[in-house]
Amino acid sequence: MAKSFIVDTGGTLTTGLVSYYKMGDGRDFYGTNHGTASNVTFGSSYGKYNNGGSFNGSSSHIKMGGQASNAIPLSWSCWFKPGVTINSSTGTTHTILEQGTTGASPALAIPASSGYLRFYIYKDPGPLIDVRTNTTSWTSGTWYHAVVTVNSSGVAKIYINGTDDTASGGTSQTSGLQFASYFNIGNSDYYNANYFNGSIDEVGIWSKALSTTEISDLYNSGNGQTMNPPIEFISVAHDTDANASLSMPVTVSGNNPYLLLFMRPYSTGNNGDVLTSCQFNGVDMTRINYTSGGANNSTRYYSYYMANPPAGTYNVTATASVTMDGGWNATAVVYAGLKNQAPEATSSVTNSNNSALSTSVTTVSDGAWVIAGYDGSLGDGSVGTGTLLRYGTNPSKIFESSSNPITNSGTSVTINMSGATTNSNWSNWLSVVSLAPYVAAAGPTNLKSFNGVLKAGIKSINGTAIGSIKSINGVT
Repeated sequence: MAKSFIVDTGGTLTTGLVSYYKMGDGRDFYGTNHGTASNVTFGSSYGKYNNGGSFNGSSSHIKMGGQASNAIPLSWSCWFKPGVTINSSTGTTHTILEQGTTGASPALAIPASSGYLRFYIYKDPGPLIDVRTNTTSWTSGTWYHAVVTVNSSGVAKIYINGTDDTASGGTSQTSGLQFASYFNIGNSDYYNANYFNGSIDEVGIWSKALSTTEISDLYNSGNGQTMNPPIEFISVAHDTDANASLSMPVTVSGNNPYLLLFMRPYSTGNNGDVLTSCQFNGVDMTRINYTSGGANNSTRYYSYYMANPPAGTYNVTATASVTMDGGWNATAVVYAGLKNQAPEATSSVTNSNNSALSTSVTTVSDGAWVIAGYDGSLGDGSVGTGTLLRYGTNPSKIFESSSNPITNSGTSVTINMSGATTNSNWSNWLSVVSLAPYVAAAGPTNLKSFNGVLKAGIKSINGTAIGSIKSINGVT
């Protein structure tokens, strides 16, 4: 599955797309211009669509490893929600996006004591392009969708919530518009200040001026949207409970969530498979695999899943027929945007020595994500090529394939773990799953129009999204 937007009327939103940040972390979902986040809190509480980033107004920012735009034409798009009401009485500048420090420096910010949202490209001794909105007040806790476009003639516009809100006047030109600096979210690198206070989500960068149709699709009637596959990390929980049973709170949110549990309960003696229940919010989870290892096979390894678990914070609980005197050591991870089904492929491997672990799965779906849980004594070790450490607290770790999503079905993905052992008495375990993405239905495939409106222009019928309708008057 090629990466695409959920709503894309003309199929053109990926044309000219340079980078796209879902804001579940600092990674570039579409390109390779990944960022390093400083003092940014990520989570579904801060997102317009699934996860978003919360910026504290004093030190939070994300700095990318390279440029976003290097010349015009260009477009920047994002959702932002102020943490405080910003207007002409606000005495501080709030920078949302910026590419500054050297050369021509573009920025999208609300200047101090003005209230309007301003886009400018600055180069000493003054701005080369400078436009602002008619809107001069931004309410705390309210989401706004902002899009800036600059065409090849240097004409810039600012759209707020899908509508052109550009004030008359402004400055435009085409010469000297080459940018050399790194891209930032949430502050001005040029001034090393002017931090944004609030939440930012769904940041996109294009090397073209977006059309009004494309801007409308991004706004999506105020609902926002993201890129397919819309898979995002939501939360992780870890517990080394030494009690007779496990009880670990796990937070679930987002669209089409998926819960994975990797667990190593330990008890003295070879008692085999002793787990009697494993539940989330009182409902049984489904076992993926079980194995044992270590001295006398006293170390047991389990992996479980629950597709479409209920949203909220509930306990993962597990009980066994024997007391786990060595503790449970459980790690749960939650993602959003996954299909409501069992893992499409699984694999696991164990050993009881200092050798590396390696196991593979072959994807079934285009756009699959490959996740691995590890428990053992190989220390921090070195992770195999193409693998990203999502979470790590020794001896437990969660890995993702760094090429998520896997574009093509039938791709073999190998996860490796190696390093110096920290305890020769321990065994090591690696469990890998391939998960299919949730893909919204395209709606009735044979329907061409409804009440004279072409299908491509229909967003919903009687309040039901077109993708959820299977047929209309018998037409599929």
